[in-house]
Amino acid sequence: MHRPLLTVCGMTWNSGARLEHWLARTLEYADEVVLLVDAASTDDTLAIARAYTDRVQLVEHPPMIEVAMDWGLRLAAGEWVLWLDDDEFVGRAFATQRDRLLADPYLTHYWVPYRWVIGDEAAGYRWLRQFPWYPNERLRLVRNVGSVFHHRGRLHSPIDVAGEGRLLGADEAVIYHMDLAWRSREEREEKVARYRRKDAPSCEEYYLFEDYEATLDTEAVDAEDALGPPSPAARAAAQQRRRRPTGDEATNLVPGVATVAAMTDRIARWWDNADVFHADYVGHDTATTVLPDRGYVVQLTVRNTSGIPWRTSGPLRGRVSMSYHWSHPLHGLLLEEGDRALLPHAVEPGEAVRFPAGLWTPADPGRYLLQWDLVSEEVSWFSRRGVPPLEVEVEVADGPRPPTPRRSVATLPPRALGQPPRSDERPRQRAARMIGTARSRWGPSRWAPGRWKQGPPKLELGAANVVPVPPVRVLDTRDGTGAPGAVVGPLAAGTVVELAVGGHLGIPSHALAVVAGLSVPEATYNGLITAFAADGTTGDAFVSAYFNDQGRPSTNQVVVALGRGERHGKLALHASANHPGTLQLIVDVVAYVG
Repeated sequence: MHRPLLTVCGMTWNSGARLEHWLARTLEYADEVVLLVDAASTDDTLAIARAYTDRVQLVEHPPMIEVAMDWGLRLAAGEWVLWLDDDEFVGRAFATQRDRLLADPYLTHYWVPYRWVIGDEAAGYRWLRQFPWYPNERLRLVRNVGSVFHHRGRLHSPIDVAGEGRLLGADEAVIYHMDLAWRSREEREEKVARYRRKDAPSCEEYYLFEDYEATLDTEAVDAEDALGPPSPAARAAAQQRRRRPTGDEATNLVPGVATVAAMTDRIARWWDNADVFHADYVGHDTATTVLPDRGYVVQLTVRNTSGIPWRTSGPLRGRVSMSYHWSHPLHGLLLEEGDRALLPHAVEPGEAVRFPAGLWTPADPGRYLLQWDLVSEEVSWFSRRGVPPLEVEVEVADGPRPPTPRRSVATLPPRALGQPPRSDERPRQRAARMIGTARSRWGPSRWAPGRWKQGPPKLELGAANVVPVPPVRVLDTRDGTGAPGAVVGPLAAGTVVELAVGGHLGIPSHALAVVAGLSVPEATYNGLITAFAADGTTGDAFVSAYFNDQGRPSTNQVVVALGRGERHGKLALHASANHPGTLQLIVDVVAYVG
């Protein structure tokens, strides 16, 4: 069976007076129409929906439409799905642009320009060309791949979708929102009051537009674009659909009524703080006697006793995984965050799952308390939400120790030449990633900063000589002073500067690394400066200076490798790009490693 290209999906309630017109307009560009009909409707809405649409689902009256959106989107069969409320129309341009837009293989979604319409049929319709009504875009058009999108059911929230998308131009598609034109002031005031009673944003600045009438900027709407009659082809298609059976023999009605509880359970797994914090630790084979500074594999079995599934993939926040803590009877907590173990699949309520987890032991012999603890990433440990961790007393026996790895200035494997550290990560995330890259040399993530009480490993220079020198200013962006490659003027966020340090300003060309002070005398945003070898190696993974926009100078002293090969003797500096802004930077070398 041929799969339709585009499904339009929406929800409606007591819309019999206008639904037939809405459906006919929708059929100008839709291959399939799916409607959720509020079971509380008292007019002929359901009969009209059954006569015209491809699929109808009755739903229990929800507290807000968004609760039903994910449920409705999952009923679509098309390659793409567009969510459209029953008081919204799509401009006529979309019908001619549709095939081109939906043929793009690289995009998963489109944002559609959204226009709030006011007026009446006698005076003509106009749209509010003024903030907050404009610019206003809605993420409504998504590629229908179930694992790519979901809706969390929050009031006025967009569809969450992975992948690349773009904003459509007004000449490609526009959604006209007719609520302000169709509802009286009293009806809109009641809507605002309902939002307030739900402790939700009242949105009164959107709905009570008359309060700003003296200064409103508006633009005329093409009559055909917003409420004009359907095209002859759409009218013919609608009449053909109208001849479908409308009684019990109609086959487009999904059996049963979708309840609010069922729809809420469907979307609960995507809530930022979903109540997943109920679990039983069913079994484990943790060894009670282990060797120091070693890795072990432990088989664990846990059961989900919450009312919703544990999400184990997708976005990091809210993903459930297994980790552990190490404590000492005298010294207390030694390791708060152990290595993560992924659960093999989403775990349904009541389901038990068995999986392997990695464990790294403390370096010193003695008796320790190991606590296996589930974690909802970036939300909370299960143990902090009332689920006792699985505790095991472990004896770390004195035994043969692994050789201590020699960590030179440029221990970590190189990245692409001249590539700065990723600036879209928080410092802890970046450190963990870089440490994980070097795990074969440094050992597991126990080296990550702030985990073991003794902190991250110190940079070991082996037999290399550290030669002090009078302070040498290799960069001052305020006046352009410095080594070859120095720049003048504030650095923009995301900038990478390469300085030819070796062989210049009294620093010999054979220098392997430098000891330098990084100073940020002024900045217009909060971020960090990272120093690294220009050939892509990093040396010490934590050579950064943090700065802020509060007018307080920031400084830090770092030891950083110099580049080799084509970038021999070069030092690179990267200004984080987490926010737009600029900074002034000073770099002084006080010693070199040779």
